[in-house]
Amino acid sequence: METQPVHLKRPAPRLHARENDIYLSNKHKLVVFYKRAEALLLDPKYGEVALHGLGASMEPCLYLVQDLKSNFRNAISVSIRTTTVQVVDDRLDPNTCELSSAPRNVSGVVVRVVKRSGQPTA
Repeated sequence: METQPVHLKRPAPRLHARENDIYLSNKHKLVVFYKRAEALLLDPKYGEVALHGLGASMEPCLYLVQDLKSNFRNAISVSIRTTTVQVVDDRLDPNTCELSSAPRNVSGVVVRVVKRSGQPTA
């Protein structure tokens, strides 16, 4: 009896991640990312945040931007950029114990949120 191959997804690369970069995932609730983004925007050290949504987390990323925009009103400016990231999937065939890799492209979005100077905050 042959068993089906096992597909393993490697994590997407995070090049040059900074302290004010937030990579959204579906593992945490949106409120967790909102609180972190709000804290970074209110911190005088940063005043800006970059939100990264990849694949299925693009939609929650845009919801987060809507929440920030509605709560901060005109105190923030937003710029959105779409991107494509190449990720690698591994495939393990249990019958032959062979491991093969296959690259694929995943759509993503990067949203830069900047607190405007001199504006009242949330």
